[in-house]
Amino acid sequence: MKKTVAFLLTLLLCLCTLTACKGTGKALTVNGEKVDQAEYAFFLNYNRISFLADKSSYTKDELKQARERAIEQIVLNETVRQKCEKYGIKLSKEQKKQLESDKKAFVKALGGNAKYLEYLKAACLTDRGYDKLAENEMYYNMLQEYVQKQSDEEYTDQQLRQFFGENYICVKYVRLSITAENGEPMTEHGLAQVRTQAESILAQSKNTETAFEELILRYSDDVAEEGGTEGIIVSILDAEGQPYIETAFGLETWETALCLQSDGYYIVQKQEVPATYFEENRSYVHQTALDYSFMKQLDEWCVGAKVKIKDAVYKINFKNIEEYIK
Repeated sequence: MKKTVAFLLTLLLCLCTLTACKGTGKALTVNGEKVDQAEYAFFLNYNRISFLADKSSYTKDELKQARERAIEQIVLNETVRQKCEKYGIKLSKEQKKQLESDKKAFVKALGGNAKYLEYLKAACLTDRGYDKLAENEMYYNMLQEYVQKQSDEEYTDQQLRQFFGENYICVKYVRLSITAENGEPMTEHGLAQVRTQAESILAQSKNTETAFEELILRYSDDVAEEGGTEGIIVSILDAEGQPYIETAFGLETWETALCLQSDGYYIVQKQEVPATYFEENRSYVHQTALDYSFMKQLDEWCVGAKVKIKDAVYKINFKNIEEYIK
């Protein structure tokens, strides 16, 4: 499930209440626990503004895509809270006070209660939804700490080295931007030209007489940025949301491939990680192994969750979301 396990807390800096009795009705259940329509509507809207272009109309496929993401995020959140309850993980008095204090400070920063309500409305968020999102981050961190303490002793030196060998690679790439000089997206003709150039560079990269570093210097539009000709060392966790890294993980060492993502075409090559990296970054590799283990466990829990979707989920769309925010 390589989804970011973040609970959208960052969203609290740019989001709003739904208005109405529809919102308190049931949208779905996760292992028997009710999730109301207002919460589902918030996540549906979140996925609209986060993953789809802001426009006046959307296709059925786009709505379906946003709906599926919303349900996945809700299942993730509910699973975390339910596992916390199972393991006796609760918010302390100090944590509850901190949440109250943070909320008061946030409302004050906005300019008072009236501005806070405006904020909620713009974000398609209810007051209780705001509180739940804030709690989610704490529950997630506490569950992660609990699970990692249980698995901390599982990694022997040999196991950690094996994890490193299987889940770390060096990635080098040539990037060709697909943004026009004026900052606007390229025309179809422009995209076709970039695609043709990318395919040509890919062909050159398969010529053993041409060093990949030469191609980076000759063609890449971001040589001065991260990686340069040295490449970047990445773990499997870095692949989430980065198609060019995902592509690299699927290659054999020294193999090259072409990948398209939102900022351009990438010609990527997978290379070996320097032998000294493991010892020099052992503690970081260990933490990555723990994080990866937790994500796999969380993924298993989410996949095994019993989710029942109610009719309301299919009635809520991008046009009537605000009717369910109550």
